Amino acid sequence: MKDTRTALTLKNNDIRRFASDSALNFIRVMFENADGAKEGEDIEHLHDMRVASRRLRECFQLFGSFYATKKTEKILARVKKVTRILGIPREMDVNVSVLEAYKPKRSPVVQTTHEYLLEIFEFEQARYRKKMLKAFDKLDLKLLESDLTRFAQTAIAKSPNSHLLADARQDLELEAFLDQTTHVLQEKIAPILAFGSSPASQISDDDVLHRLRINIKKSRYCFEILNPLHAGRFEKAIELAKQLQEILGKIHDLAVLTGRLNTHRIHLMEKTRSHLAKGCQEIVADLGELKQSLLPQVEPAHKRLVDELGQLLPLESQSAAVDPTEMAMEKSSQEASKVERRDENLRPDRPSDLLSSTQSEDQATTGPKSGAARRF
Repeated sequence: MKDTRTALTLKNNDIRRFASDSALNFIRVMFENADGAKEGEDIEHLHDMRVASRRLRECFQLFGSFYATKKTEKILARVKKVTRILGIPREMDVNVSVLEAYKPKRSPVVQTTHEYLLEIFEFEQARYRKKMLKAFDKLDLKLLESDLTRFAQTAIAKSPNSHLLADARQDLELEAFLDQTTHVLQEKIAPILAFGSSPASQISDDDVLHRLRINIKKSRYCFEILNPLHAGRFEKAIELAKQLQEILGKIHDLAVLTGRLNTHRIHLMEKTRSHLAKGCQEIVADLGELKQSLLPQVEPAHKRLVDELGQLLPLESQSAAVDPTEMAMEKSSQEASKVERRDENLRPDRPSDLLSSTQSEDQATTGPKSGAARRF
């Protein structure tokens, strides 16, 4: 996947402009890849479009204080629909890629089964792509792009009297927002930290690893968005999160593929096609071994990331509030709902409300100077 990040900078301490520009960047990437995703010649277009939709959702939530609450909820639902439409086609693209990369043994049965499975999976890949195109036709992507663009720009809307103290308001809004980011990031990384305390049996559990991967992605997206506001201090954490995410991604891809293959194996047995069923079983075993070989890489990569996070955020404050076992098993959807509820409480109707609500919460904390990166 291409690095779709654009080097955004904070200008004149205008956090609202930065929020709008960040969202507009992800919208641009989404729809630049739309035609390629439809054509299907390069599967990375679909992947880049889907990732951009995820980043856009994180962006709107992160800067939710600058958007109208009800409109934000509706916009998030529309973007999430795009993410879901692209989900199964992306999964099938990955299934076919992994299956193509698999080198069958010299056994004629395994080779024949491999060819048979590729044909089946490519057929399903094309079928799901057709469904995706129909869904996009109903969605009207051009209208969606226009609506998202207009909504992203509402972050910079100002009240009629804002010109009187424009510079002062921008400085205070920036300070208030940076005060919030510590809490946001601590909530995002809590499940990642808790994974280190998980029982050994859970460290190799596919569902646990999948939830860890989701939490890492969401945390990484936040770090990437906020990085320009903190003088690039998150670069190492972003890279370490990416490394762990890639390991977990490979494990997840193999888990999903072997699950599909087992379904096909059962179907073949029911049809009394025993030779193909046996070949399918051998392929599943080979892919299972490959997945197992990746598991030892998880803990070292996780430790490197946690060590770096310890340099960035005051992690000790998490110990009393987090139950490691519960957090390791917590679903990503529950984490997202926490963030949304927190955003609801912090999201004001007027700029002055943003400042008062945030400053009252953090009145004992000394904020950064105007334009300065906040220290953690």
